[in-house]
Amino acid sequence: MKAAILEKREVARNCFELVLETSLPASKAGQFVMVRVADGLAPLLRRPMSIAGHEGNRMSMIFREVGKGT
Repeated sequence: MKAAILEKREVARNCFELVLETSLPASKAGQFVMVRVADGLAPLLRRPMSIAGHEGNRMSMIFREVGKGT
């Protein structure tokens, strides 16, 4: 399923919070979602990202930018 990016903000050096609008069922902080970052084959594998929070149709994830795909 696709999700719309509502906000991306830097919370620390090279660490970001990503807020998405999603229709996923309620999730809890600490659970993971597998994220495909682009259409096509590059990068081939999805990225596991931990859910930081989920309220209503808004889900947030915090991640560190380390290379292609993040």
